[in-house]
Amino acid sequence: MSARWIAGLLEAIVVSTVLLVTGSSARARDTGQEQETLKGLVRVHVVVYVEGSANSVASPVLQKDVEHALQQSGLRVISGAELKSDPNAGLLIVSVGSLEDKLSGPEQLAGYAYRTDLNLWQITTLSRASWIRTYTATWQAPMRLGTCGPDAVAVEVGKSVGGQVDQFLAAYRAANPKKKQ
Repeated sequence: MSARWIAGLLEAIVVSTVLLVTGSSARARDTGQEQETLKGLVRVHVVVYVEGSANSVASPVLQKDVEHALQQSGLRVISGAELKSDPNAGLLIVSVGSLEDKLSGPEQLAGYAYRTDLNLWQITTLSRASWIRTYTATWQAPMRLGTCGPDAVAVEVGKSVGGQVDQFLAAYRAANPKKKQ
């Protein structure tokens, strides 16, 4: 193994660790209680945040893709104003973080490390103080980490988010099975 390969591997480990520490905590599975929080959910507002150096990842494109997938599964996507007036709606937050990794040397290799998170937030009430109502993350997909070349960032992030949306929709369908007619 060359010193350059070892240095690149160490740098990838450091970048992945930084993204892991700065991202939200990942859960390895969808618990029954989390899935129960999806029961009866019919309206969601979607917010997509893209942070970091991957300029090719466009928030509006990801937002449109997520909203389309939700609508195809029967969820109604609502505006922020509608969310404020609907205590039964959820807030689906997609977060993307990226970090550019440039390896010095004659090849000037470059790449990106990225992480994607998907969380559903809903209004909850504290049982010990019923006048306190606040948004709480009630369901989350496991955080995903990845690396790719600079030309593939948008595609790879889109695949990662798409996989998390699929996980959310699978849990949603399990909590809200279609009634036989």
